Amino acid sequence: MGNAAYFGLSADGARLVLTEVLQAVTRWRKEALAPEVGLRQGELQDFAPAFEHEAVEAGRAVVGLGA
Repeated sequence: MGNAAYFGLSADGARLVLTEVLQAVTRWRKEALAPEVGLRQGELQDFAPAFEHEAVEAGRAVVGLGA
């Protein structure tokens, strides 16, 4: 949030973008299993660290999305 102005965003604008990104990241497993992507359930753990980490949880706390 401290760099929002660098990207031309207000604090509210940055929270909106962060919320949209977090909502998309939250759905990553469902999206990965979709036929268009084609991953299998057993492959998801290889990708989990890219989408499930402390920064995601910190972002959720900033915008009030909870766990």
